[in-house]
Amino acid sequence: MPKDMVSAEDPATYGKAGNVQINSMLGAETVEVGTSMDDAMELVRSRGGRPYLIPSGASEHPLGGLGYARWMCQVAEWECDNGMRFDAVVSTAGGCSTLAGIVVGNKLRGTVRKLIGIGIFPQTKEEMTKTTLRIAHRTADRLGLPKESVTSGDFEMDMRYNAGAYGRLDDRTREAVQSVARTEGILLDPVYTGKTMAGLLDRIRNGELEGVKNVLFLHTGGQASLSAYPQLT
Repeated sequence: MPKDMVSAEDPATYGKAGNVQINSMLGAETVEVGTSMDDAMELVRSRGGRPYLIPSGASEHPLGGLGYARWMCQVAEWECDNGMRFDAVVSTAGGCSTLAGIVVGNKLRGTVRKLIGIGIFPQTKEEMTKTTLRIAHRTADRLGLPKESVTSGDFEMDMRYNAGAYGRLDDRTREAVQSVARTEGILLDPVYTGKTMAGLLDRIRNGELEGVKNVLFLHTGGQASLSAYPQLT
């Protein structure tokens, strides 16, 4: 993640805890910030290895959108088995492969519902929409779906809850993480799911989901990053 997109209240802790800590425990090697992907792969080759590049979040990987396209089909199967339907699906939009996969999977099933991505990067709605469509078109093509059948009208991108920087913990996100933990016993993270839940709760309070009966919130994990936010108590 580019350094100018990241904001943390305690840089020293942020650089050692959370995912950095987990990666170290698992034996992963972390290269210096600013190292290009090409240089990192060349380092592996120089040691006799065969590098396989997976871009950050796997979003820009050729197969990046397939997982959640299948997940959306599994959701549809669950709905059939249980006699109900979700009127809306709300997910985080970061690298955008999650939302792109959901859009394609929903299109494959032919289900009419609101698909909402809550953006967590300090980018414009247009930029995030373009990224989502690029990945969705690539995913659709792999699944035999005409690319032109997937459009920006198939989903909504909401950029109001990114707190102005990747990883920044603002009051709305803090409230959402604490509220869900204390009422439901479910842990969200300040970077992704916490911001997404903040957006969902705010939209409900504002009446923006009026008439929507069943909402499915996609929890994509991220709890490992909680240790990087000791101020979140």
